[in-house]
Amino acid sequence: MQSRSADEIYRMLTKAYAENTELIRKYYDFAPQEFRAYRLYSKIVMYSAYRNTSVFSEYLAQEQCAEKVVWLLWKIAEEDFRA
Repeated sequence: MQSRSADEIYRMLTKAYAENTELIRKYYDFAPQEFRAYRLYSKIVMYSAYRNTSVFSEYLAQEQCAEKVVWLLWKIAEEDFRA
């Protein structure tokens, strides 16, 4: 968190989810509504997975990282997940 910009962290997170999604799509053909639900669920995981919430909390408590974490959470919230 300290050595990367919020933009870099956001790109890393979204790239990892996109790569995982493409891997799944190689083996599974989502119905349109199912894919939309999967993408929304991915957004929920970015916020609420225990590992992520622990990291967010840890860095929010550090003055030099707090603004970056808030920006990152806003960026995740604003992302358009329409299929």
